[in-house]
Amino acid sequence: MKKLDIEQAEQLRKKFASDWEIRKGLYLYKKVALDDYNQVLRFLMRIEKPQIKLDHFADFMNFYNELTIAITTHDVNGLTELDFKLALHIDKALEQMDARQLEESVINEGYKLKLERETDMMVLNIVDTKTGKRTEVRGKPGYETGNHDANDKLHQLLDRIGKSANISDLMNGEVVGINPKHPQGASAKTATDKAYSENKVQEAFNNPYPITWEYLNPTGASSGIVKLDDGSALDIHFSEEPAGVYEIEFARDGSNKQMGRSGQGDEFRVFATVQAAMLKWWKQLDKTSARKITFYANKQDGNRARLYKRFLKMWGDKSGWEIEVNAKSGLAAYSLTNPNPDKPKNDKKTFMQRVFGKKQTVENFADGKKQVKEALDNPYPFELSGPTDSQSFVATAQTPNGVLRMDFETTDYDNFGIDFAVGKSMGKTDAGDEFRVFATVVAMMKKWINTVGIQHVESFDFGANKDEHASDGRARLYTRFAKKLASQLGWKLEQTTTRDGGTAFFKLTNPKPVPREQEYWDALEENFADGKKKGKSRPGRVKRSGASCNGSVTALRKRAKSASGEKAKMYHWCANMKSGRKKK
Repeated sequence: MKKLDIEQAEQLRKKFASDWEIRKGLYLYKKVALDDYNQVLRFLMRIEKPQIKLDHFADFMNFYNELTIAITTHDVNGLTELDFKLALHIDKALEQMDARQLEESVINEGYKLKLERETDMMVLNIVDTKTGKRTEVRGKPGYETGNHDANDKLHQLLDRIGKSANISDLMNGEVVGINPKHPQGASAKTATDKAYSENKVQEAFNNPYPITWEYLNPTGASSGIVKLDDGSALDIHFSEEPAGVYEIEFARDGSNKQMGRSGQGDEFRVFATVQAAMLKWWKQLDKTSARKITFYANKQDGNRARLYKRFLKMWGDKSGWEIEVNAKSGLAAYSLTNPNPDKPKNDKKTFMQRVFGKKQTVENFADGKKQVKEALDNPYPFELSGPTDSQSFVATAQTPNGVLRMDFETTDYDNFGIDFAVGKSMGKTDAGDEFRVFATVVAMMKKWINTVGIQHVESFDFGANKDEHASDGRARLYTRFAKKLASQLGWKLEQTTTRDGGTAFFKLTNPKPVPREQEYWDALEENFADGKKKGKSRPGRVKRSGASCNGSVTALRKRAKSASGEKAKMYHWCANMKSGRKKK
């Protein structure tokens, strides 16, 4: 017989078996009570003939006068029309014997409770029927035999549950639920909610996720990855910049927008994991030269913010360091300051070493399948030229995979778009020497920042390709670099991704740009009047990207929203030029 899907089964249930339940999409369920045990036996004898005729048999389980009935078709591991035919025969027999149905609404939408006895304790198992997750409350034995203890948590909970559940069945080891219609139902559920939550939180605190350390250093950067039960990854990163000053960041899947937020669901276990990572890092940290440590928590999540505040206080009490909480912005900053630091030992280390990791060799961040030999502190030699007549710059470097080109071009006055490529694919740098290429991109950008007069720049943006040629580790490096750069400049950082998730974009905005005169650009151009190659103008890249400046400003904006990557940028540039947002 054909197996019914859940919608078909529900239609038949409503039509022919409305007082039965469909459980797990696999079987019909009902619990009833008859007058006594003899009536249960008479019912089983009465229903025997219809079952033989149908060649289909229900599962029965009884406790004195109570009878639990389950019907399923084992051959298909689910429900068929035959199950509903048998349910009709059973209902007819129950009606003839004046059976009454027992309510178990809480077992469907609340908690399943089961008491187990051990030699020296009783254990109440509590299962949340919505999630299937369980916890337990342990207590002294003898609750019902004269050894009641008013201070025992289990005894207190059983008192609150009281007669809202079938206490005799519970004491006999049966699974019971709380009857919400009982006068004590609401208070019993509240007490069970509290016990369940408290124990789940404690279990989470005692069971942090395993942490895979990509690198763990007493000075400089450290980084760890945690695989969570929902399939996502928690990225925990410790950076040192300037020397002796550490910042701890944590986020799911490397999303910079979520730094300081660790997601919902198993939030307490995630918190316990972050806490465990911090303590592991602290244990091996060179504390003599460390001056300050700061981490963040989102203020909108009150529970976690309070947890991090308590953790900070505990950390400060044990270390003797001074603590400070700055909750003025959306992210609350939690800081520890060393009252007696030595001179920092990392003054001679580079920005790359302190922020991103070891000087020697970095392994592939994504999955450890491939060793990457290039050092982060060994960028390729490069040249920066510009500005062009369109106020743009270009940097180039020769790599084994081709020319690395980085364009710094104005989208409008003192707003820059930055693109980089090895070969001809903008935003891509291919695998292989990706970390050395990354180091070169960072060096190029820092040189441009020192050249362009960054205090005058209103904004700049850049993208990083995350397709199959780029590792997840490199994507996280660009995220960290963007956040660290924004922090150093005191600028606002926005992070977005394309619809397909293939490219991450980072936009840094200057909150207080200093206006400058056109003469600045004229003087700057003279500094590069030495025959070096200048950057290409923006219009050439419009054609290369497949975009076009034909059309109205509104039409160009609409095309930009529908496009992605370089093509979207070029449509935005065309719209800006047509709307008059260009050099004044």
